[in-house]
This record gives sequence, C-alpha cells and structure tokens, in this order.
Amino acid sequence: MTTLTKREILRAFSDLASEKPVDKITVKEITDLCQISRNTFYYHYQDVYEVLEEYLRLESQRMVERLEKDLSSCNPEEFIVRGLDSMISHRALFYNLNQSSGSEVKRYMDQAVSAIFERLVDILSEGIPATEEDKALISRFYQYAIKGFMMEWLESGERPPIQRTLHRLNVIFGDDVTEALKRSVEQPE
Repeated sequence: MTTLTKREILRAFSDLASEKPVDKITVKEITDLCQISRNTFYYHYQDVYEVLEEYLRLESQRMVERLEKDLSSCNPEEFIVRGLDSMISHRALFYNLNQSSGSEVKRYMDQAVSAIFERLVDILSEGIPATEEDKALISRFYQYAIKGFMMEWLESGERPPIQRTLHRLNVIFGDDVTEALKRSVEQPE
C-alpha cells in the first residue's frame, strides 16, 4: 500500500508540474488529485519539494539505467536523442520545472543531470585510465553545455528544433568525450 500511495503522489505531482511551476503546487492539490488525506501525504513526504526530489531522483535513475542499456547498442548522440523523446513528450513539465523560482528545484534538477552525465563519462571512460578529477571536469563541461541548450530550447518554444541542434553538435564534436578522456591521460597535469 505504501509504495502504491507514493507512486500515486509522484504521478499527481508530475501531472500538476506539467500545468504549473513547482513553487505553485500545493499539498492540497496533490492530496485532492490522489484522493488521500493530508496526514497520508505527510506520512510519506515532508513537503512538495521532497516529492520533487524523489521524482527527479527516480527519473535520473531511469535515465541512467536506459543509458547503461542503450550505450551497448547505440552511440551517445542516439542515447541523448532517445532521452529527448521523453523530454519532448513532457516538455510542459520540464518547462515548469525550469520556471520554478525555488532554489531547491534548481538544486534537485542539477543533481539529476549530474548523475546522468557522470555515469555517461564513467561508461565512456572504461579502459581509459583518466583521473577522477578529469572525469568530473569533463562531465561538468558537457552537462553545462547540454543543459544550456536545453534551457534555451525550453524558453524559445522549440526554435530551432532540439533534435537538429543535437545532431549538428554531434557532427561537429563527434567523439569528443572519449577523445578528451584520452587526452587527459596523454597530458596529465
């Protein structure tokens, strides 16, 4: 029952976050949508931001699992495009997360994006003895770049189409993550 209730709260949160920024969502709206009492909500979560944190943690965990599965059968660009399909179908949710004014929202989103890119670099660095510091630096560089393009895309109303932009980035930068990892080994500090 507990897992089912938490799943319903997360679903209701996702539905509401697709309609408005997180800082405008109330516990009452979530409980009304789930048809549960406030006490039941507070048994599972302290506040809406704790729901957001778990929602983003679970979504990034799903992305990492998909990354680990997909990278064995496709290149990083294909993985990102597949992830974008999910973002495109949930564009309103991501737009509203981006529009939320709470610092918790930005922090939780950064944690989710960081987990995905750190794992991507870990996978691509297999067999390359790069230092942990260099792997972290490469991960941060790419997550900031992609996050910047994503924010621009969310705020621009999809002009230019994000798939086209990512394809051009892949054409221009290709295997730069792997090459950067190799260069970090060839030219240590």
